[in-house]
Amino acid sequence: MTAAVAEPQRSTEARPIGEILAPQDASDVFPEVALSLFTFEVLLLRRLRELGVRDVFFLSREGQLLKQLFDRLLVASGETGIRSHYLEVSRRSTFLLSLGPTATESFQTLFRQYRAISMYEFLSSLSLEGLAPLAGEVLGISQEEVRRRRADLPTDPLFTALITNARFRQAYESARLDRRSAFSAYVQSLAGGRALNELVVVDVGWKGTIQDNLFNILRHDRNAPFKAVRGIYLGLTAPGSRHEESPKEWILFNCVFGRSPHSRTFAENLSLFEILLAANHGSVCSYATGPDGLAKPVRDPFEEEHLVRSKVQPIQRRIISRFDEIAAGGLMQARAADLLAQAATAHQRMVFRPSEPERRWFANVFHVENFGVFERSTFQGQSMSPTLLQRLRFSLSLLRRRGRAQLGFWPYATVRGSGGALPATLYAAARRLQDRISRRASS
Repeated sequence: MTAAVAEPQRSTEARPIGEILAPQDASDVFPEVALSLFTFEVLLLRRLRELGVRDVFFLSREGQLLKQLFDRLLVASGETGIRSHYLEVSRRSTFLLSLGPTATESFQTLFRQYRAISMYEFLSSLSLEGLAPLAGEVLGISQEEVRRRRADLPTDPLFTALITNARFRQAYESARLDRRSAFSAYVQSLAGGRALNELVVVDVGWKGTIQDNLFNILRHDRNAPFKAVRGIYLGLTAPGSRHEESPKEWILFNCVFGRSPHSRTFAENLSLFEILLAANHGSVCSYATGPDGLAKPVRDPFEEEHLVRSKVQPIQRRIISRFDEIAAGGLMQARAADLLAQAATAHQRMVFRPSEPERRWFANVFHVENFGVFERSTFQGQSMSPTLLQRLRFSLSLLRRRGRAQLGFWPYATVRGSGGALPATLYAAARRLQDRISRRASS
């Protein structure tokens, strides 16, 4: 459940933004993200007003804190005509619901990104891992083989044999229809029992895959509780599936078919947004109707609980406090371009000149992938101790690369760790210059 939102604190005298964002101690890392999120929420509110939206749905899990901040902004702005909801979804929980029968299904949303996976990972991506014993039985293979990764699963003869098997098809179809029915009832319960003309969803980004799944649910189900889908994101880095009936919008940055003025700043470390916006519960994997007749989301175990409680929530509390202070000042009425420019300038400090405590903090957190591959991603590679020769070789290879190299989750930190301070400084300067050029070109 979403944590209760306390009433925003009113300040008798607004402090300068630089003072609000100044770190209070060594544990106060990435303070400027509060301004980035404030900018997002203010521009989101303006966009929802333009569209005449009355019900907006924040997608779990990053949407939990985004919704809390939005609710505080509603109070601070005096807005009473918009209601926010927290919709528990994930790529995994909505994937099966978005599909058609196996005879007509290509599973493109999964296979466009993950092809070297096992049959067990395929089933898990559908939240059908309980069918792994059936898969082994009908294919005549061991569970070890079911779990063995294939070089290209969608073209593997065993995969074709599985999805054309009558027993598997029956189990797949039963789960698909039952869960879709439960999901529809769940969405309607959030909307007060009403069917929505348009389901307006808000999320962090980056492709809008969950929105694509929601739109495909609509295409397959005439009784879906919404007639159209619109997504509004912190940022977009790839188009995903594009449909005129399911538009995607960005607020802070856009890297799809051209770059927005501040894209190289805000997109420098996307994982930072994901981690700092972590929710206080596990990912949802499915939907079911309980004994009470109510449809509810079913959650996975909360693997990141200790990380979130010990390292993320203390930062979130400071984000909320700073957000309230910023909202009490005059920035709520600032021009969109000015607000974005100020937020981007502040954001540059975090991603291009991070403090040692910030780099150390980021190197000790992790992200759990629960779709396609089911692995824990760590950022330890951002903290290195290369020799002088290794730094020279890295710097030379970086100069020879074309475009943006594959530099991991946080390119600046990788350059700093592998090449040293000078290459990192030059890299940061180049990114800031590119943003200035694109900003002038768009003005």
